[in-house]
Amino acid sequence: MNLIVYFHGYGSSANTDKVTRLKEMYPNDQVLAFDINIDPKISLPYLTEKIMDELIKYFNVPGDLYFVGTSLGAWYANELSNTFGCKALLINPCIDPETSIAKYGVEEKVRTHYSKANLKDLKRKMIALDPKDDVIDHKNLLNEVNADFQIYENVGHRFNGPEFEDVVKKFII
Repeated sequence: MNLIVYFHGYGSSANTDKVTRLKEMYPNDQVLAFDINIDPKISLPYLTEKIMDELIKYFNVPGDLYFVGTSLGAWYANELSNTFGCKALLINPCIDPETSIAKYGVEEKVRTHYSKANLKDLKRKMIALDPKDDVIDHKNLLNEVNADFQIYENVGHRFNGPEFEDVVKKFII
């Protein structure tokens, strides 16, 4: 049984339809999502604790740990993947949250708690994106990072069509 943790983007919640779709796609696995506080000084320790609790609960159960995140949730999936050493699927990832969330009125004292995404160990990560994302400009990411990119044209930032299932199936085999 795999443990799949979904990290939602800014302005979304753990009750997103993507979590429902993951549960339908993987009925024999444990699919989890948690509401994420906008302040990473609060959310990173909280998420780490929640994930550790689940890992302890399923300690003797064979399976893998997967993180799936969209937008700001992809930043969390990436950072926590670095901590847990697991695979991560980053969909339309927010690489520089401090800059990206400024346009949504997030206070500077919260924004400064974010760092740029530490994109390391890219062999265990997949990045899916729409190069014409209407919210995040991915040009620098595409030009500067040597990664396993899955390019989906004209899906928009929410990545909410059948392409979501397609890329997840490529990632969680």
